[in-house]
Amino acid sequence: TSSTPPDAVGAWREAIAARGARFIDAPLCPSQNRELARRPVPEAAAALNAGARAAWSGNLCFFAGGDAADIAAARPVLDLLGVQTHHVGLSGAGKLVKLLHNAINLTALAAIAETMVVARRSGLDVAVVVEALTTSLADSAMLRTQGRDFIARQHFPRGLFPLHYSVKDLGYALDCARAVGVTPGVTMASHALFSRAAQSTYGDYYNPAIY
Repeated sequence: TSSTPPDAVGAWREAIAARGARFIDAPLCPSQNRELARRPVPEAAAALNAGARAAWSGNLCFFAGGDAADIAAARPVLDLLGVQTHHVGLSGAGKLVKLLHNAINLTALAAIAETMVVARRSGLDVAVVVEALTTSLADSAMLRTQGRDFIARQHFPRGLFPLHYSVKDLGYALDCARAVGVTPGVTMASHALFSRAAQSTYGDYYNPAIY
C-alpha cells in the first residue's frame, strides 16, 4: 500500500459506517522506541528494509485517527501488529501525521545522500563516514537505515519504496501545508530533488537511489 491524502478518508469512513462497521485510519512506521521494539526479527526478513522488518516482527508504530472508542476497539489487533499506537486526532489525522513523518524522513534522506556524494567525491569511504556519523549528533534512524544499509552499500533494490512514491508523498505533504497557509521551503526543495531523480533510470528503485 501507499500513502493517500487525508481528505480521502471521509468517503471511506462514510461507506464503512453505512455498513455498520467501525473505521479508523492508522498508517504505520517502524517503531524507534528501543525499550519496546524488542520482538525478534524472523530470519526471512533480515535482509529487508526497516519497515518490512518491523512488519514481520510486529515492531510497528501506528498513527491513529478516529473516535477514541473505535481506536480502543481496534487495540487488540494494533497491539498484535505493533508496539505503539498514538491517537493523534479525528479521522484523517493519522494520514496527515504519516505524511508529515514521510516529509521529515525524505528531506533527511535527501540531505544524507547529498552529503555522502560530497564524501565520496572527496575520496572518503562512504561506509566509514556513515559509521562515524552514527556515533555523533548527526545520528538518525534514516542515517542508520537508508545511509548505512543502502547508500553506503550502493544497494537500491526494486520493489521497495521507490523514488516516484517519494515524489507522490512529498506532493501530498506540500498540499497539506499550503492548505493551512504554510510555504514549506525545505519540503519544496526536497520534492524538486526527488522529482528529478524519479525521472532518471532509477525511478522505480528504492528511494536511497537519490544518491
